[in-house]
This record gives sequence, structure tokens and C-alpha cells, in this order.
Amino acid sequence: MKKILLKYNLMKIVAFEDTFYYTSILPKNVKFSRELSKLNFGKYSPFSNPHILSYFANENIMIWFYEKNIQAPFVVPEGFFLANELKKQKQDAIYVINGDIIKVLVIKDDKLLNAFTIDELDGQRLQLIINEYQIPNITHIEKNQYANLYKTAFKNLSLKNIYEFRQYDFDIKTISKNLLNQLSYPLSTLIIFAILLNYVHGMLLDKKIEALKTQYLQEKSKNQIIKNEIRAHNAKIRKYKSFTQTELIYPAPSMLLNDIYKIFKSSDKASINNISIGNGKMILKLQTNMNPVIFLNRLSQIKYLHNVIIASSYKRRGETAVITYEIDIKPLETKNGI
Repeated sequence: MKKILLKYNLMKIVAFEDTFYYTSILPKNVKFSRELSKLNFGKYSPFSNPHILSYFANENIMIWFYEKNIQAPFVVPEGFFLANELKKQKQDAIYVINGDIIKVLVIKDDKLLNAFTIDELDGQRLQLIINEYQIPNITHIEKNQYANLYKTAFKNLSLKNIYEFRQYDFDIKTISKNLLNQLSYPLSTLIIFAILLNYVHGMLLDKKIEALKTQYLQEKSKNQIIKNEIRAHNAKIRKYKSFTQTELIYPAPSMLLNDIYKIFKSSDKASINNISIGNGKMILKLQTNMNPVIFLNRLSQIKYLHNVIIASSYKRRGETAVITYEIDIKPLETKNGI
């Protein structure tokens, strides 16, 4: 069935290297729609106008941002089914898939904590990842092993998982009862037929859907349920900020500066334009014409930095671009030693 979905462009796979992964813990029984997920978590994307794929597992939300618009009823990130297959090994590990671009998946307690690509992974960078996640087990996967892993992982991708990545509302109950009574048809064929009907219907009503989305965004402030969720979320953020400002000890500026300078290679054409540090935050401005995602990935490997995002980028004619990164600083310890 999956082959049929791919053949007729009903399902597209987003390559690992074309996505940026983010995960967070949500309160129990809270599940965001695609629109709310983008509103709440879009700021963590390195892309200016990202598309978003989300998957809920217990209290965790797993998010993959990607830049290129993809038209299909189902869009599945490669990192999702690779992680699902690697989880079957039942061990906490840092999986390093070697190749022209190195893919890294961090799995702990049966959860995908991080997934990213990197040009080089030397001993120092690998040790930073080990220290951050407290996972000593490193598993290297070579090119030929990766090909087999991909094939097996995709084969084991279930219809239920694919359905979670639907880009259009689809209800199996909409299949005609008369069709379901025709036992000469395999159930998978009926499901594909229903998806086709739904997809064509969605394409024909694309303008109406966009209008409804606009209306939804305009009316969302009037929805009391959403207001309550946002109010509760903001209260938790205020409580967290109060705690970090009064109880937590952050890395010394000298340590921060030392580790920031280590992310640069001798071949890099980049320099630091400005750094400001305070209240658990750091604003870093780099002057470079290199791909800003390269430095985003490197900054993300520093064990006490997280939520690294590209806040802005500007370039005057004839000058080098200035990229602004906003970064959260993790505390090393609390004042009470907790």
C-alpha cells in the first residue's frame, strides 16, 4: 500500500537533511492542531516561513520543520521512521549515520531527544553530545547499513503512523457503507480510494480552505478554550523565568566566549560581530556569507546552550551578511546545589 501511495504522489517523504527537529513536553491531554503548533513552536525553526510536521507520543510533541512546500495528502519525515526502527534496539544511544552529510539521532528512554546533521563530527564534538545527554553508547552506521536501515524502517512504517501525518482532514467513516460491503475489494484499496476522493476534494476547495484558515486566525482570540491554554502556558513560563532568575547559576561569560570561539574552523569565513549575555539568554551576531544553519547546528552542540534560533539576517549591498542568533543558556547548577 505504501508503494501505491508513493507511486501516485499521495505520500511524500521529507529527507532527514531537509528538516530541523524540535521536541517538547506538553501538559496531559493537550494536543495542538497544525496551526496552533506553528503559532507556539514556529519560533524554534531556523526557516523564516516554515512548514511543520508534528507527532504526539504520550506527553511529548515531536516537530519537524521544513522549508519547501510539499503538496500531498501525507507528508512523513524520514527522521520519524528511522527513529522508530532504531528504538527497537531498546537502548539509550547516540546513532551516527556516516556519509557525505553526517546524520545524528539521540535516543534515550525510548524517546527521540534530538536529530540533526553535521559536516564533521570529531571527538570533541561527540564528547559534547555525550555530556549533554549523558549517553555513553555510540553506534556508528555506515552507508550500506543505512540503506538497509532505511528500507526496513520504511517497510515497518504503519498505516496508523502515516495517517498521523495527514495534511488534510480525513475520516475513515466517510467511506461509503456500500463500498465496505463489497467484500471483493481489499480494505487497503477502499482506503486508498477514500483518500483519493478526499485529496481531490481538498484540492478543489483549496481557496475555501485558505479563507477558513484566515477566518480562524481572526477569530481565535475569541475562543475561550484557546485563551485558557495560552494563559496557563504563559503562567508556567513566568514561573520558570522567576526560578531561573533567583535560583540558577549560569556558565561564566568567559566559559561561554571560549566555547563560542571553538565552533569556528580555520577555513570558515565568519567573524563575531557582537555578543550580549544576560538573564539566561544570549544574542550572538555573526558576520558571514556562509549558510547560517551550519553555525546553528554547531551552537546546538554546546551542552549548556539550547533553543538556538535564527532571529534575523540582513545584508547591505557589497557587504557581508549579519546573522543574529537567539540562544537560551542552560544553568549548570542551582544555588542550593540541586
